[in-house]
Amino acid sequence: MVTEALEEEVLSRAAAAAASYSSARTWTEAVQDTIEQRSHRKRGLKRSRGNGKLKRQKELTDEQLEEEIAYAIGLNAYGINEHEEGVLADDLDDYVYFKVRNHILARWRGDVNKYLSEEDAASKIMPKHRHLVAAAWRYLDTEGHINWGAAPAIMARPCKKYEETVIIIGAGLAGLSAARQLQNHGYNVMVVEGSDRPGGRVHTHRLDAGNGEAAVADLGGSIITGVDGNPLAVLARQLGIPLHDINGDNVPLYLRDGTQLDTAVDMQVDKVFNKLLDTSADLGDQLGSCSDALSLQAALDGLWHREAKRIRRQEQQQQALEQQQQHRVDCLMHEQFVAQQQQLQPLLQNSWLQLHHNCRLATQPLWQPLQPPPPLQSHPEANQPQLQPQLAPSSEQQQQQWQGLSGSLSLDKARDALMQWHFANIEFANAAGLGSLSVRHWDLDSEHEHEGAHVFLPGGNLRLLQGLVQGVPILYKARARLVQYSTSGVQVHTDAGVITADAALVTVPLGVLKRQDGLMFQPPLPNRKRVAIRKLGFGCLNKVVMLFPYSFWGSKDMFGHVRTDGKHRGLYYLFYTYAGISGGAVLAALVAGDAAVAFEQQNRAATVKELLQLLRDMFEPQGATVPDPLQAVCTHWGSDPLFCGSYSSVAVGSSGATDYDAMAKPLGNRVFFAGEATTSRYPATMHGAFATGLREAANIMAAFAKERGEQLRPSLDQTAVLEAPDEATVAAGQQLANLPKQIQQLFQLCGSADDTAACETLEFGAFRAVYGPPGSDLQNKAIVAINLAALRKGTKGKGATTTAYTVLSRSQLDLLSELQGGDERRVGVLVGQLGVKLVSRPVDGDMQQLLQASCASNACSGHVALAQQ
Repeated sequence: MVTEALEEEVLSRAAAAAASYSSARTWTEAVQDTIEQRSHRKRGLKRSRGNGKLKRQKELTDEQLEEEIAYAIGLNAYGINEHEEGVLADDLDDYVYFKVRNHILARWRGDVNKYLSEEDAASKIMPKHRHLVAAAWRYLDTEGHINWGAAPAIMARPCKKYEETVIIIGAGLAGLSAARQLQNHGYNVMVVEGSDRPGGRVHTHRLDAGNGEAAVADLGGSIITGVDGNPLAVLARQLGIPLHDINGDNVPLYLRDGTQLDTAVDMQVDKVFNKLLDTSADLGDQLGSCSDALSLQAALDGLWHREAKRIRRQEQQQQALEQQQQHRVDCLMHEQFVAQQQQLQPLLQNSWLQLHHNCRLATQPLWQPLQPPPPLQSHPEANQPQLQPQLAPSSEQQQQQWQGLSGSLSLDKARDALMQWHFANIEFANAAGLGSLSVRHWDLDSEHEHEGAHVFLPGGNLRLLQGLVQGVPILYKARARLVQYSTSGVQVHTDAGVITADAALVTVPLGVLKRQDGLMFQPPLPNRKRVAIRKLGFGCLNKVVMLFPYSFWGSKDMFGHVRTDGKHRGLYYLFYTYAGISGGAVLAALVAGDAAVAFEQQNRAATVKELLQLLRDMFEPQGATVPDPLQAVCTHWGSDPLFCGSYSSVAVGSSGATDYDAMAKPLGNRVFFAGEATTSRYPATMHGAFATGLREAANIMAAFAKERGEQLRPSLDQTAVLEAPDEATVAAGQQLANLPKQIQQLFQLCGSADDTAACETLEFGAFRAVYGPPGSDLQNKAIVAINLAALRKGTKGKGATTTAYTVLSRSQLDLLSELQGGDERRVGVLVGQLGVKLVSRPVDGDMQQLLQASCASNACSGHVALAQQ
């Protein structure tokens, strides 16, 4: 965690850099600036919008501005959106409703720090249209389009308190946005997190050299890609966090020897690269489903190989043509020279003139015509359509341009090295090698990307997390192992407890779901979801982050490294410079594609030494001195069992959006799914993860409302997605349904004044314990129930509870009961010092034995022997 002192230091150092983008910038200004933005590729950013300022063609009317705001957040400004069907009666004017809805949305986006009530929303609507406000406001509010986030007025919004409880697995952006939204709407939540920090794959790490030099850097997600309509930019405005525009244009590219590639040459290759992408996309469209088995690597390699040959042939033809033209000029000048000699001959009869003329000739070289050049070669492909644009029109000029790249590289090798760098940039955007990406679907989200500047947050993305976690109960070091669900509720078994709830939201990374021992479900997941988990890709992007005594790289936000071997094209291919926004001279080297996987097998010390030598080779020829780093950190996202990778991609064989949609499907109305791998609109992005949290909060609230007989979504289709279960699945569901009833009945019987109850109990604070039957081998062990809801609220209270169960010995219970400092300290000692872990499956180990024996001795009604797994 970043201390307040460090945060103040970071912000003070970052003030100048952050001034380029003010958090006070209004939503109106942001939209006006990006209506007509042109699209182009950016360094280190997914195939996306640029951050150049726009030339405003004309001022927008209020209605046009409201329409653009709706489009910017992904809504159909003049159409029915998901879950909006049935909102209007048949006799109402849809067009007027859309205008009212867009106006309400724009009103809130104009000031996201205020809670926009239904009454406030109606205040500027003409009286004859106010009957539409209720439907429009309710839709926008419940679906998470307005009145969400961490602004104090939003968190203090008036709302009814509900008894339902939701357990959220994972404290990343998806889990925290859902928890924040559910709490704001009056629901009980509990977040369980496997690590000791919030954020998940968003991890702001403190670098501390121990000599007063300290800074922060984002080891995971770091860039907010497009501020216009982006929910993370809204959250930053609510929290008063300034943004730093990234200058992604004209990023310098260096060879290892420090030679910088000329920008004009880079742009020439970049145009060919973009044309290759367009051609590969056309190829995927033409082949249709047949292209699902074709990788982007295969398509680009084939296209680039053909195009490189064509460019070389054109250059050879152009050079031969230039030689022929030069030969013709030489011949013409020679003929003119001879003709002049013949014309002057009669005038040079005078000896003095002849002598003078000969002297002049002696001071000039005689004209020698060049030898005829080789004829132009014919080739069967010479007249075929060619990719445009062509490279440099003059072979001589082209050679001079490429001479700036490196005298040791041939033109062909230099050109190919640049193309491989662009390929690595795609691998960065997808956290996967080109060989694993689907040529047809790899960029399925390109049409939905947010416009506007791409930005860093001074001080790191931890500042967003700090706003989201306010008041949210989070149980750290509580990795979820098993989710059991039925029509009556859910139980989540973690390393720190078994928690019962009315619903669960799963936000673990796709990589965890891919592992057989990652997160288990009982009953098993439906087949369609298992297929999607298997088909979607999930790869690695790693970083080496180093803190230096000073910045030796200048003022640039990023720079690239072009390797001459395509096999390792993604190794340290791009560098982020965090100086000015991190509190110190921080440099981050990115490792993408196949190189990111091999990177995790390297020794850390050897990696840092290798990278440091590369930096010295690049910058010392430029006159810079590269010092030793004060501290260095290497990420290993792929080998971390809590993540198993960085973010999702559309792999070869995947059906693209269909698989992402299957990932988002709930299990009945009990288990829901969120995260960047559950959205085809914004996959592999931080804002995509955040948006899915809002989406699933709305889905959960709608499911609860339906159970209460309310109509939150008039036309919501609640068709169950559970497949027809087999007998074993039915038995597992019945067993799960009986288990909480048996435990509750056991505690009720043993807590009554009835002397017939053959059990010993103990109760203190939020802890209740039932010992095993007296005289048995289990009499010194107890099933312990910890009321986490009471622990959080400071009172036992009534209503919905969030209960964790464990098995403790008599001595452990005695220690906890005598411990001073309250229940929070008891839980800390229990999990931290004693290392007690709850049984991850209720039918295993001591929990099973104690429950069986205690229920049998106390004649719990409905008690049945639990089947062995």
